[in-house]
Amino acid sequence: MKEILSELHDLLTTLRKDSKTYIKLLEPRLTNPNNDFERMLIRKALGSEKNRIISLKVLRNQIKEWIGEEPYKNPSTIACVQLYADSHVEHVQLQSFIAHLDEAIILLADSQRDELNDLYTRSQANQDELQALISKLKSFMTDETQDEIQPTHSDENEIRTFSVGSLLE
Repeated sequence: MKEILSELHDLLTTLRKDSKTYIKLLEPRLTNPNNDFERMLIRKALGSEKNRIISLKVLRNQIKEWIGEEPYKNPSTIACVQLYADSHVEHVQLQSFIAHLDEAIILLADSQRDELNDLYTRSQANQDELQALISKLKSFMTDETQDEIQPTHSDENEIRTFSVGSLLE
């Protein structure tokens, strides 16, 4: 689990850095858009990316706390489920980021397109890596919960059946 957490931490650090780069490229365009549609598109993209940076920071700090514990122990089941859910949310936000990058490539000048194309390619690779980490996390959680949950077996004779008379009692 520690390997999964450290890989996820490194990936989240990269995603946060890419998001900050995107904001630096797009913010100057907000002051001088070509039309209202472009202004709205840029505001929406910048707002969602600024919120994403905050959520990435919180998630990274939580993972850093788990990794830094001495001696290391795996997060609780509830914490793993929360991490799994947060990772899925980040995956969806990353898809949105890729869509915003695609739109920004069209809007921005040629000098910035190369940097945006690099961001776009990197983000698609990061999306695949995040999906792989989510799968690893899911398999880890499944293995852990299978160890914790013991199925209960009841005798077949104990199965209660209902009849008209039993319901009247």
